[in-house]
Amino acid sequence: MNERQPSLTHVEKWNDEIKKYTHITIDEAKEEYSGTISASTRIFRCYACGDYVSLTKEGIQERHFRHEHDESCRCPDKVGNNSASYTRECQEIRNNSRSLPFYLKTDQKGIWFEIGFFRLDRKSFHKYRNMKVRILTETGHILKTYWIRPENFGQVPITHIKIGSECSKKYMLEYLNTESNKIECNFSLAWGKEICGIDPCGTVFDGKSGKRIPDGACVEVEHQYWLFTKEQISQYNDVHICENTRLEIPIEWHLYQIVANTACQSAANFFRGYRLFLTGSPEKFTLLWPVCTQYLSEHIILYTGEGLSLLRYREQTERKEIFLGMSKAETEDAPGDQTKKLQFVDLPNCGAAYMPLVWIRRNEINQYVYLLKDPLQERAKKPEIRVLDQDGKILADDDYFSLPLGGKISVFASFNGFVEIWEDGFPVDRIEIKSKTETEHFPVHYGWKIRLYQGLDCIREICFQHKASEDVLCDLHMPDMELLIRLKRCKGKIVFLPHSIGCIALKMADYPRTKRWFSAAVRKQSIPEDALALLKGCFEE
Repeated sequence: MNERQPSLTHVEKWNDEIKKYTHITIDEAKEEYSGTISASTRIFRCYACGDYVSLTKEGIQERHFRHEHDESCRCPDKVGNNSASYTRECQEIRNNSRSLPFYLKTDQKGIWFEIGFFRLDRKSFHKYRNMKVRILTETGHILKTYWIRPENFGQVPITHIKIGSECSKKYMLEYLNTESNKIECNFSLAWGKEICGIDPCGTVFDGKSGKRIPDGACVEVEHQYWLFTKEQISQYNDVHICENTRLEIPIEWHLYQIVANTACQSAANFFRGYRLFLTGSPEKFTLLWPVCTQYLSEHIILYTGEGLSLLRYREQTERKEIFLGMSKAETEDAPGDQTKKLQFVDLPNCGAAYMPLVWIRRNEINQYVYLLKDPLQERAKKPEIRVLDQDGKILADDDYFSLPLGGKISVFASFNGFVEIWEDGFPVDRIEIKSKTETEHFPVHYGWKIRLYQGLDCIREICFQHKASEDVLCDLHMPDMELLIRLKRCKGKIVFLPHSIGCIALKMADYPRTKRWFSAAVRKQSIPEDALALLKGCFEE
């Protein structure tokens, strides 16, 4: 009987079908490969440290994955119990993800760094109104000091604090009590006390938002990233690398623009050197319930409930139920299909409200989105929309009894939508609206309704109609001949007679001339709009 040898349990292998590294078990590897597979073949890789590993052959010991006997390898699995060391490794990953968002920003002159501070609730502002927060480098150099007050940290979901261009592997937060003028060592807000900063061996930032990409996250093909490092990087197969020499950056540092051209093993190996996973099919998710607001550029979601339900887009779309702040055992005991459950890991010293999306296995830490529980009671601002005549004058009212100058209008809106033109109760034309772009002038006529849509929601309606004649104002004491004259003088839009209008004829016994005129209108099934209003005003109770 072969001696059982503990095997590495977090090994990955390149998958050509889905163009990324995927987890492989020892049983799967034994079925696919016979004999020894050396680390030099670069087939199997440990995703705790990034080194290639060997698959042993059948012998006295059972086949297993193992690291090479190399003193330079610092994988935690080379020391002590495998599962315990891997648990510590996962914990380091989660600690890394808990750090406040860290950004690299650029302009035409140079670069600087920013830290994103989560918004605090009102109770925290009141409780810590005498506190200040200091931002320091690892060496103790104070960069910024701010009062913990709503005007500084309570306006938006994430407040960006500019800290300059001084590089530090981590930045520290100190909380100063202004009453005692002492640093509160045992005090910590949801912001924590440490922020992951710049690694001299290389830190990757998103090319659009500038946000630091945490260790273990996925990067996408054909997406631009910044690599900030002290090391000089040469050209690499399947990865476009271009150093930016125009910007003023700290001495001894380099700033590279990097883009993976294709989802291949060579490009994936480049990013694995910076503890990132390249994928050609990035995982996405959409929250279904409860009510939430997503600030995707800020990597934050405001939500209202205790649990979440989302759609997870991978090779196949599936629905997942999320359990917040629960242990793995508690999640497994919760009702429902075990394959459709995910877990949000809670944040020590960060309060139960702040949680990043973290999967248990390291190579599935794909997105870091912070959750912030919020009542979401604020009213949304009305979308900006302007209706203009040919002179640029704004039409602010919704009802008009005269046409605008030249009989034409245009629409400017802050959103994509469309204009729908209605006549006689039917839509007759449609004009597209492009965000922050004024439409061409288009004609309007009496009897038209102009409806403005954002998406499928009608957010404004403008009516152009003839002003009702003063002849409408009358009573039943008006003589028959006078009423007939006023009816004949009525003009305006011709409308169809409703079926209910017949009951008016029963009240015209004392108005023979008016009755004859009305009977003729009934035979035609049409009547001027003002005349119809005059009859209703005289004979309807």
